[in-house]
Formats: sequence, C-alpha cells, structure tokens
Amino acid sequence: MTTRTPLVTLGVVAALLVLLIGANTALVGGRSGPPSPIAASAVAGTPTAGVPASAPAAAPSSPSVQGVFAGRTSDGAIPVAIAVNGGKAAAYLCDGRSVEAWLQGTVTGTTMTLSGHGGAGLTGHVDGSALFGSLNAAGQPAIPFSAAVSTPPAGVFQYRKEVNGLATRVGWVVLPDGSEAGLVDSGAARSPAPWLDPGTGTFTENGVTTTAATVTGTDTVVDP
Repeated sequence: MTTRTPLVTLGVVAALLVLLIGANTALVGGRSGPPSPIAASAVAGTPTAGVPASAPAAAPSSPSVQGVFAGRTSDGAIPVAIAVNGGKAAAYLCDGRSVEAWLQGTVTGTTMTLSGHGGAGLTGHVDGSALFGSLNAAGQPAIPFSAAVSTPPAGVFQYRKEVNGLATRVGWVVLPDGSEAGLVDSGAARSPAPWLDPGTGTFTENGVTTTAATVTGTDTVVDP
C-alpha cells in the first residue's frame, strides 16, 4: 500500500497535465484563427449584415453662376458685359469706335468659355462676385479683363432691323455707372450707336424712339 500510493498520485498529476495542455492548445488555436466577419469587412471595406457601411464622400458641387458681369479690359479701353443664365452665357465687348465682338458659350462650374466670329473669344474664372480672364475681338490680341456682378442698368443690349435691304444690328455694353459703348453694323459698315437710355432701354434714331432687347445668357448672339 505504501509503495503504490506515490505511483497513483503521479498518474493523477500526469492526467491533469495532459488536460491542461490540451485546453491551452485549444485556446491558442482559437485566438490565431481567422478574424471575425466584422473585422474582415472593416479591412476589406465591404459591408457586413447588421453593420452599416460608411457613406461615400459627396462630390463637390459647382457653385451656381447667374446674372450679369460687367467691367473693362486691364487697359480700360474696352468695356464688356457678360450675361449668364445657368450653364450658358452671352457677351458683347465694344470700344465704341471700331472694335467689337459678340460672343456666346458655356459655363462649367466657375469657368466660362465663349467664342465668336473670326477667332474672337473670352475665357474667364468666377471668384466670388468677380470674373477674371482674357478676351479678344476678331484679329485682335488677347487682353486681360475683370468684371463684377452688376445690377441694372448694367448689361448687354441689342436691336436688329433691316435698312435698305441690309441686315442691321445695333449693340450696346452698359456698365454699372451708366456709361456705355456701342456700334451699328450695317452690312460691312460700322458707325457709333445712338445713345441708349439705360433706365428704359430705349434709343432715338431719326426722330423714332425704339426699345432695345436685353440679352440674356441663353440668347443666340453669334449668327451662324
């Protein structure tokens, strides 16, 4: 009896050790196994049932550009007004003597690109209430300009008629201070436009008072 007791005791201890080692191995194996579905989805970026996916970042929206911009070239020689309506724009630049251009085009975000006959063009970028860019009439070099959001009477005006079988067009640029510049195109001839009353949009020629049309951004001002 006394010689068997230590052997029995050693056997019990050995059995307990085997059980402890097995349990520990199971725990370690559990921790080193594959990650949970939530952890996997967080790494892979895929949604998991019951776990809301993060919303995609919203694309930045383009600011809306609407109204009239009026100003001058950097040398002060050429007034210009641009009417903008949504994604379209129409403009008229004129020095009141011989240089002029009718332009139209598009507005994308804060950038506008307009063109006219003979290579005339205008490109600009809207920054708050100001417009900066460059413009040119047909056959003229590009000149920097700046314009600001303006209220009436500022804007672009035109009048079309037929004189002695010739298509005649009168255009005006009106700036916020009421100053204006315009030309009459009749066939190949050009002459200074009559004075336009910026308050009423009317002008008088040969004793006849006529109302000019206010140009909006969606008007077609560049003839085919």
